[in-house]
Amino acid sequence: EVFHNHANHTGDFTFVIQNLEDKFKDLQEFGTIKHGEFLEKILELRSSFVDTQSGSLDKLKLSNDSIENIRQECNSKIEKFERQIDQNLETNNIKLNKTNQSFNEIKEKSQAEINDIIGKF
Repeated sequence: EVFHNHANHTGDFTFVIQNLEDKFKDLQEFGTIKHGEFLEKILELRSSFVDTQSGSLDKLKLSNDSIENIRQECNSKIEKFERQIDQNLETNNIKLNKTNQSFNEIKEKSQAEINDIIGKF
């Protein structure tokens, strides 16, 4: 409408066309600037995201390493405990066998005396 009103008064569209072209150029420059700003913001956010994810991955790796170390330590202690139990069981069996053997020897040696005492009553 402004375009036609101006053309009706002057009969020349060049001024209007030039102003419209200038406005389109300004709008295009504004769009380019905003596009650049948005790209910078996206890159900044992406960088922040990557840093955050990288930090999370590092923490996760440390956690996994710690869990692996604890698992190995637990396995080592369990194996040591099992060896100790086996040694104690073997030692106790040997002691029990010696005790039974000594008991049987004493029983055999004293059987005659016990029979004599029983016979006197």
